[in-house]
Amino acid sequence: MKKILAIAVATAISAPAMADLTIGGSTEFNLKSEDSTTTHDVETNVQFTASTTADNGMFVKAFVEIEAAESQTNGIDTDDNYLQIGNAAANVIVGEKAASVAWIGGDDSFEATQTTSDTLYTAENLDSLTTQDTILNITAVEGLTLQVSGNAATSGSDTMGVYAAYTAGGFTLAGNVVSSDTSTEDGYALSASTTLGEAAVAVSFASNDAEDTGVALNVGFGAFDVTYARFDDKDSGDETSFYGAYNVGDLGLSGLNIDLGAGSGSDRESLMGVEVTYSF
Repeated sequence: MKKILAIAVATAISAPAMADLTIGGSTEFNLKSEDSTTTHDVETNVQFTASTTADNGMFVKAFVEIEAAESQTNGIDTDDNYLQIGNAAANVIVGEKAASVAWIGGDDSFEATQTTSDTLYTAENLDSLTTQDTILNITAVEGLTLQVSGNAATSGSDTMGVYAAYTAGGFTLAGNVVSSDTSTEDGYALSASTTLGEAAVAVSFASNDAEDTGVALNVGFGAFDVTYARFDDKDSGDETSFYGAYNVGDLGLSGLNIDLGAGSGSDRESLMGVEVTYSF
């Protein structure tokens, strides 16, 4: 018996350390009514995170998010899928992950659909840098975040981005510059955010090389999140969009979250809807 115990202890000591593995996810149901048309969609995301941290603070992390939605033709897809190596001061990400952006558009789940055929500038090309395969994060200076993103693969997009944000005294100033061969995706965005009393307020501005601009005001107060945005397109005119959500809460059920929302604007439909999310 002692020999068996000795073998078991020796095996446990010599076995390689296993990574910390976390599994989580969420299921989201959307029911929306827009221009007398009612639609609904269910989307489930499952995330797998594995990480190992050394005594000196160095870490390695692997992350993948699998998405299943009614709207997808093949049913299953992946969102983020990346490997991250470094420490608290600097780290590098390789794989599929959206880079940071300065534009703060709030919760746009209830933004109404544009009714005109004009392709108006919406700052979304500066709002979602998803084509990069390499991201460098530098956070060595307290309050300052720097990020450089691009593509190491020659077959990837030529788009590159630089993002910086500084927080001090309750204010956060952020900016990002995007370099691309496409004029609508080549430009910059700036934002300033703070808390005024119980309200979180953010103002954003974006412009591209096609001389299109966008401004946005986002306010979060208690259970409310409201955004007003105006987009000026050099060729197609201007447009306004306003949308917001009210957070009902979890109704006493852990992991549940319910939002009620609406949206409209110039040259946009009127939308109302409900979003139910269960996180596990």
